[in-house]
Amino acid sequence: MAPDVYATPIDPPGPAVGFRLLGDGKISDYSSGGYAWTAVDRSHRQPYVEYTSDLLAQIELPLMLDGISTNTAVNNTSVEPQVAAIKSWRKPNASTGKGTVLSLTGPVDTVGISGWVVMSLSLDEAIRASNGVRIQQKLTLTLMEYTDTNSALTASPAAEASVSLPYPFNMLSPQLQGLAGQYTGNLAELAAQFSSNLSGLQEYVAQNGPSLAKLANAVPQLQQQVHDELAQLAAALPSVLATLPTSTTTTHRVVVAKPGDTLEKIAQRELGDWRKWPALATINSLRDPDLIYVGQKILLP
Repeated sequence: MAPDVYATPIDPPGPAVGFRLLGDGKISDYSSGGYAWTAVDRSHRQPYVEYTSDLLAQIELPLMLDGISTNTAVNNTSVEPQVAAIKSWRKPNASTGKGTVLSLTGPVDTVGISGWVVMSLSLDEAIRASNGVRIQQKLTLTLMEYTDTNSALTASPAAEASVSLPYPFNMLSPQLQGLAGQYTGNLAELAAQFSSNLSGLQEYVAQNGPSLAKLANAVPQLQQQVHDELAQLAAALPSVLATLPTSTTTTHRVVVAKPGDTLEKIAQRELGDWRKWPALATINSLRDPDLIYVGQKILLP
């Protein structure tokens, strides 16, 4: 029989895989609302807020890869290549470093969603030919709506850079105030960088004719001003930083992976919902929920 549903890789692009749909293909655990303001902590700076939502559409598809021919004159077809392709969708690929983003076509309730990623794959009953090759495979594919991080609503860089600085920071020139708001590293290194850049500017100006001599003569004075302002900043920095709140460290419970464990099983056992495995993957910097080993320590949110 001809496939009902096609899943096509769009990032990175790849060949479509056709399935027979065994269920109704309805969206589950989806809400069009759920947006809220969330505070985001920043070290030594006032938190900012961003407008986010953690409610993404999910869809569970009971599917079949069917290579069995209804025409006795036509040989059955192996579905092993399709099974291998579906398994690869969950793994990071060489071009993007993440799992594959898919589009769905067919009688599936996608409510206008253009991209999906694989949350889980369950291979169910299979029929094999005499040589052991699968010619029919039932499976359950659970997908989640894909949202590109570039499209998220976040605070703009300009808004983050606008920081109200206390004395003596507010006595600096506007350019150096911007640097003071962002720079938390070695001030001596920053001063050396200014010296190098301004020395290069002085040499450039000197080589471009007498008409720029006045500007060239002003560079040493500007360089000295920069050093003086940075020295003032360096002297005041320890006492000012001492008054700022320190960031808190978040602690997590730890469990040890048992034989047969996956992130989905641990999420079901420890968090009461197998669909929370992406949170475990994020905390533990894991890309594949199946690639954990016995005895591995897993952080819990």
